[in-house]
Amino acid sequence: MEYALKNGINNLIFSGGYTFKDSTTSEAMLMSSLIDQPTPTINIVLEQRALTTLHNLLYAKEVIESLNFDQYELYIFCDQVRFFKVYILSKLIFNESKVNLIKFRRQERVIAYIMQIPSILYQSLGAVSPGWEKKLSIAKQKWINKYR
Repeated sequence: MEYALKNGINNLIFSGGYTFKDSTTSEAMLMSSLIDQPTPTINIVLEQRALTTLHNLLYAKEVIESLNFDQYELYIFCDQVRFFKVYILSKLIFNESKVNLIKFRRQERVIAYIMQIPSILYQSLGAVSPGWEKKLSIAKQKWINKYR
C-alpha cells in the first residue's frame, strides 16, 4: 500500500483464483488481506478467476477495460522467478500501455526457474491465440483438481 500511495496509484487489481483443490481463499483475497490499512483514496478490485500468470494479466486487462480508462500506466508486481514471463506476456497483452514491472525476491528452488522455460512458451502462445488460451485454462483446472 505504501508503494501505491507514494506513486499516486489509485486502483489496485489483485488477481488470482482458487489455486488449490479445497481452497476457501483465492490468491486475490489473500493478497488483499495483507494490506495493513486500506485507504479510501485507493480502489481495490479482486479478480478471482485467474489460475495462471497469463490469465492474471488477461483478466486484469478485462477489469481495466471495464473501468473505461482512456489512458493508464500499469504497475505489475511479480516474484523474481516469473519476472521474465510477466515481462513477455505484458508486452503481448498491454502492448500500447506503459508497464512498470516490480519484482520481489522469494526463495524458490532451481526447478521453479527451469519450469518457467516451457511455461513462457505455452503462455505466450495463449496470449496471441484464444484457442490455446482456453486449452491452458482447462488444463490448469484439471491439474488443480487432480494434484492440489
